[in-house]
Amino acid sequence: LLEYGISVVCYEQSENFGGLWRYNDGDRQGYGAVMRNTILNTSKEFVAFSDFPMPAEEPNFMRNDRFYCYIRDYAEHFDLLRHVQFGTAVKETFHDFVDRRVLVVGLGNSGGDVACELARVAKQVNCRPTRVLQNFKNFRRIQLK
Repeated sequence: LLEYGISVVCYEQSENFGGLWRYNDGDRQGYGAVMRNTILNTSKEFVAFSDFPMPAEEPNFMRNDRFYCYIRDYAEHFDLLRHVQFGTAVKETFHDFVDRRVLVVGLGNSGGDVACELARVAKQVNCRPTRVLQNFKNFRRIQLK
C-alpha cells in the first residue's frame, strides 16, 4: 500500500514489535504469544515476502525465533516500524461493508479469513486469487496458442 502512496497505520497492543511471534517467558495477561518451541508448519518458501527472500541458510521449517528475526529484519529494511502505533488496542471497528458487494483480491489464509468475516454482513462477496511469480530472471514474453 505504501508503494501506491496509501497512508498506513498498524496498531499493536503491546509495546514491542512482533505481535504473536514475539516469545515472552513472563505472564502477558490478555496477550497471545508463540510457545517457546514452536516450529512453523509452513515452509519458508511459502511464508517469505516476495520482495524479501528468506536467507538460504534457514531451515525449510523455521523455529519461531528465526521467523521473528526475519519479520523484524523485513520491517527494518522497509522502514515500516514508523507506521506502527505500539501500546494501542483496537476497541471498536466500523462496518463499512454491511449490505455492500465486496471483492477480496488474494485468497491466502488472510484473504480467506477476510472473505468469511465479510460474508456475515456483506450483500455479496467475490474472491479473486492471485498468483505471485518469484525469481524469474531474464523473463521473456510468451504467447500461448
